[in-house]
Amino acid sequence: VHRIRCLLDEIFDDKNFVSQIAVKKTSAQTTALIPPVCDYVLWFAKDKSKVKYRPLYTERSVGDPGSQLYRMTRKEDGTFGRAKNQSEHSINELCRLDNIASQTGTEKSQFAFKFEGKDYKPPHSRGWSTSREGLERVSKSKRLYSAGGETLSSIRFLSDFPAVPVLNIWEDTVSGSGLNKVYIVQTLPKIVQRCLLMATDAGDLVLDPTCGSGTTAFVAEQWGRRWIVIDTSRVALALARSRMMGAQFPYYLLADSPAGKAKQAQSPLSASK
Repeated sequence: VHRIRCLLDEIFDDKNFVSQIAVKKTSAQTTALIPPVCDYVLWFAKDKSKVKYRPLYTERSVGDPGSQLYRMTRKEDGTFGRAKNQSEHSINELCRLDNIASQTGTEKSQFAFKFEGKDYKPPHSRGWSTSREGLERVSKSKRLYSAGGETLSSIRFLSDFPAVPVLNIWEDTVSGSGLNKVYIVQTLPKIVQRCLLMATDAGDLVLDPTCGSGTTAFVAEQWGRRWIVIDTSRVALALARSRMMGAQFPYYLLADSPAGKAKQAQSPLSASK
């Protein structure tokens, strides 16, 4: 990867480097040394200041990185108990206590707040991380908690942040998970899909100069992107051609077409208008 990186630095200029993405391709292998389990995606732009980027998100679930911090559940009487087995609970049930005091404090943020008949102040030399009105809203939403000490905590549920941003480490792309390979170096469609959704919009043109079995064309067609794929191998081109000709894709109606307008007129929302 470092040699390709040097080559791309020379072609695009190192100032146009966008990101290096680690893609997990397999589970741990038995080797004499540390097993390699990742491939890498190098992202360069012709002009980094004009690059198109669409943030991607995945749906949060129990077991995701960071979810192990949510070890508590709130009972019907308002008290909290420890979740012995996280897998037995949904993201709507798991929660944790969070600090509601800021790291630094000003005179304006160091005030006493009454909760359940008792006055609470932030820890020494620190202040509340929100205003008095903010604490009132947290209290009314039953998200304020006191464990019997001298300060307060806020209650954060795992479902408060149901979407997780996709960063530059992709661990859910292990090859072989439902992939029926027809080519020796066939890439998992999920990897190509993320690259396309992250850097293109519907109708954009995607180029793959070493297309192999045609995964790029397959995913681009599936997500409404135009595509050009190239390869020097007749075997690869034959596989890509047969794969595209035999593939079935979702059928979409254009909103501005006669068929699309007729379909839209049949929707309950249009009928109610």
